[in-house]
Amino acid sequence: EDDACVLCGQPKETTSLLLWFCKHAHEIWESSKLVLPFVIDQSWTFLDIVQCLQNWETTQPGLMEKVILVCWGIWKNRNERRMGGLGKPGQVILKFALHLVEEYRATNDIKQRDISGGSPLTVWKPPDKERYKVNVDGAVFKHRKKAGIGVVIQDEGGEVIAALSKIVNALRAGSMV
Repeated sequence: EDDACVLCGQPKETTSLLLWFCKHAHEIWESSKLVLPFVIDQSWTFLDIVQCLQNWETTQPGLMEKVILVCWGIWKNRNERRMGGLGKPGQVILKFALHLVEEYRATNDIKQRDISGGSPLTVWKPPDKERYKVNVDGAVFKHRKKAGIGVVIQDEGGEVIAALSKIVNALRAGSMV
């Protein structure tokens, strides 16, 4: 049945079941050794959990990033299975999610050092009236041979008109223009 959880077979898949109470998810959380400072109720939505994590951010910094990325890994695995793929073992999902957290922290630590190192801070300014501003950014993940690109288009009021974020295969040095 379409409503059934593809990971544990429960007849009605809910976000709460999929991310916390499904046997597959439960095994991932048990092996993660992450301790939540609250008890999740089966009626909670993902946003309820994020709100609780925000309340604890000052006493347990970094917990929210880990929890969100583990949830993302579980959800991604669920989508792979739903599309006919084999999915991944819980340990692989967990390891990859925690690796992304560390990669994120390392990148932001470098950026923070750059800002505090005396480099002038660039401040976004809106475009002229009836114009748009396009901001782009990118990152290269050498070990995965991938690159990430991001584009944001904003109007004179700073409203986002369009945005794009995409992972692409990294170009080799010889093929860059």
